[in-house]
Amino acid sequence: MQAKVYEFAMAEAWRRTFDDGIPQPYERMDDMSHFPDDACSALDERLTPYGSTAGQFGLRLDNDIRNHRMTAPWAIIVLDREYRIAGHVLSIRQKATLPFAPFTDPPIPIPKEFVPCVGVLFVATKQLLHDLSRSQSELFTRAWKALCDCDSERHWLCCLESLPPEWVSEVEVNDESLFRSLRS
Repeated sequence: MQAKVYEFAMAEAWRRTFDDGIPQPYERMDDMSHFPDDACSALDERLTPYGSTAGQFGLRLDNDIRNHRMTAPWAIIVLDREYRIAGHVLSIRQKATLPFAPFTDPPIPIPKEFVPCVGVLFVATKQLLHDLSRSQSELFTRAWKALCDCDSERHWLCCLESLPPEWVSEVEVNDESLFRSLRS
């Protein structure tokens, strides 16, 4: 299966208030994401087995942006399933800002030894993905191949194809200890 890429919009929201009937200047509100129907269908296909939907995904994204946990990403990379590769992602990104998340909610309270899975990555800029692809990581190489021709001024959702099982097995073997060592 080939990676599928969809453009999505980050719509600017503005409001105007009135003070005793006198209009006040417009104020910029938080941006809101809008995914086209085909992108929503692709998201639903990947998220439904984990008890989530494209609508919930969009709300969480908007909430994270509104609360300054991340900026509106240039690209969102959605994997075909959750992978135990969080340590790998941390080791490749190093000091770069590259939020990632599982499809499922973490347990509450989060156990001390908890290591998340990776289902989705939020890439701030095209240049960042280009730089990450130089690491020779199968994940970032495939993501770059799918997104390299996409406009750096727009927003993209990339539903990545399955990662090679041999590569996944090799990475997952020591991933938990790698994650813990990079987080300590």
